[in-house]
Amino acid sequence: MRREHAQIWVDETQSECRKLRAKLLPKRAMGEAAAYILNLWAKLRRCFDYAEVDLSHNLAENSMRPIALGRKNWLHVGGVQARPKVAAILSVVESCTGRHRIQAKPKRIHG
Repeated sequence: MRREHAQIWVDETQSECRKLRAKLLPKRAMGEAAAYILNLWAKLRRCFDYAEVDLSHNLAENSMRPIALGRKNWLHVGGVQARPKVAAILSVVESCTGRHRIQAKPKRIHG
């Protein structure tokens, strides 16, 4: 369904970015923006190849919100030296939680 409704827009966007990149100096803001989009184009297109990929990152942002709010309360967690370890642990936990949601979604849809 995404492919049917958005394919024309996506193709036009890529075409316009190519035109901008060719026309503008690479250090201008629009030139940098066009180059950035084109450099990530393969990744941007994945949402059309895999329907289970969400178009929005709101879920990721909302899952990290409690962590951001809790920072003040967690000052006692090992101090500055512990920050990279705590960040890594929380990242793994949230990745696993997100992966579970992705795997569980088709079961809810088809089940």
